[in-house]
Amino acid sequence: MRPLDRLVVVVALAVLVGLGLTLAAPASQHALATPTPSPAPVPTVAPLRLVREGIVGTVRSVDPLYATTPAERDISALVACGLTRLGPDDSILPDLASSWDVADAGATYTFRLRSDARWHDGRLVTADDVIFTILAIRDPAYDGPFRGRWDRIVVEKVDRSTVRFRLARPLAGFLPLTIQPLIPEHILGPIPASERRTHRLALMPVGCGPFRLGTPAEEGFEVLRVDGAASPTLRPWDALGTFPEPTPSPADLHRPLVPGFRFTLYAEEPSLERAFADGRLDTAAGLSPAAVARLIALGDAREIRYPTPVLRALMPNLRFDRPTFQDPRVRRALLLAVDRATLLRDLLGGVGTVAESLVTPASPVYDAGAAGRVPFEPDQASRGLVAAGWVPGPTGWLEPGRDTPEPLTLLGVDDPDRPDLRRMGERIVASWRAIGFRAELELLPAAELFERRLRPGAFDLALLDLDLGLDPDLFPLLASSQAQAGGSNLAGYQSAEMDRLLMAARQPADPETRRQRFAALQRLLAQQLPILPIAFAEWSYVVRDVLVGPAPRLVPSGSERWWNVLAWRFAGN
Repeated sequence: MRPLDRLVVVVALAVLVGLGLTLAAPASQHALATPTPSPAPVPTVAPLRLVREGIVGTVRSVDPLYATTPAERDISALVACGLTRLGPDDSILPDLASSWDVADAGATYTFRLRSDARWHDGRLVTADDVIFTILAIRDPAYDGPFRGRWDRIVVEKVDRSTVRFRLARPLAGFLPLTIQPLIPEHILGPIPASERRTHRLALMPVGCGPFRLGTPAEEGFEVLRVDGAASPTLRPWDALGTFPEPTPSPADLHRPLVPGFRFTLYAEEPSLERAFADGRLDTAAGLSPAAVARLIALGDAREIRYPTPVLRALMPNLRFDRPTFQDPRVRRALLLAVDRATLLRDLLGGVGTVAESLVTPASPVYDAGAAGRVPFEPDQASRGLVAAGWVPGPTGWLEPGRDTPEPLTLLGVDDPDRPDLRRMGERIVASWRAIGFRAELELLPAAELFERRLRPGAFDLALLDLDLGLDPDLFPLLASSQAQAGGSNLAGYQSAEMDRLLMAARQPADPETRRQRFAALQRLLAQQLPILPIAFAEWSYVVRDVLVGPAPRLVPSGSERWWNVLAWRFAGN
């Protein structure tokens, strides 16, 4: 484990006390009675109140293993806890774990739990709870968002407060996986996995985080600070940051600074927007870029954008029996023809970052020089096709060895809740037509797209959102060993040189060595373009200026915006 990057800056809370003024009589030969001073007003601190948050969406389960919608994940994330948690910049800090050791060159991780780590019902968190969580995710009946994440990792109990993970091979990106929320065995053990999603406890989870769930109401939820005993997720060394105003005394460091959150659920965006504009909310999540812009224009609020590792990209079919895109010059031509900056501005409201690599610019291993840049240059795209042996014809480009042009079919996800996917597909197809391709768009439900087209390799290109992880591990996406039937390399790309760099990049090493390895990988990615990057997503959050503390960092999803929630407070408190 590398040492923690930050130490806490603790500033004593200064409380101003008003001083009574004494009125003195002017000097005189006559004695004057000294008037009794009237009581001076004592400045008071504004009373603490819940943070009022509005979310578009529904909630059916806040069980941390089954929370699926953004609203469900947002609420669950405040109640749950893991062995580790996100820290400032790219750091991973202890949460339930007090410490951990790494052995076998990064293939074995041993975690020791804190002696004071407790569930909200008072029971100690033990190694049995960690193992129970992992086995629950592996259960064949489990159908939640973490399915498959722990399949090839051996977990074993060393003693009551020590748990060990054994990996098939060393993996530098393992530690971020341990932010995995845990569940209590003593409560959920008797309930079959097939029943947990709809069980009554799905709306009343017992967690171990800094907040506990209040009684659910028809219009929303309250999540309240855990008072009394020390919070399991705040330790004396946890960074509160340096505030321009006084921070709590050390005695208060064991609990969050806000008493909790009141989540109000809205069925549609306009209702949430009106509530925020009317002053009934302090924060708003799940809004479109246009709605965010309107609320910011009203004043007294700001937008915070959290970068994510979710990449919108074009995946070409590079299997050996599909020669169309085997030449990297053809793949580059397809990307040169697309104005990605305009797509980001027009279709995503500018919320995101144009991607020049499969590594997000928010990652510490991103290297702008190695990643290179593919500009929007349609003329250069045509020249690249000619250099690759393609011939322009009256009805479209002729692939080498063909007498008639073959249309390019771009596959996409048919999701009525994501119209931007359809519109982006239409714009990309139009860009390819503009340089002479015969191109068309075909939309399919996500399950059908994956099972009937991507997995068997029955496609030309596909527009997809790829979650590449906080610590980018591109091995599953591009390794030759994963191009076989049933593997995760759906593009079918194979390269011995790429395999070598992929393996090196996922090996544990010191930060500088990892940066060098990723730079070499990004240079080859820029040359080969096995996946055509469009844009990395960002998650937008609207916050009243009176709420101090929310800060951006690279997060796997918007629900991880709580990474520093212990430092959130209202100005004046």
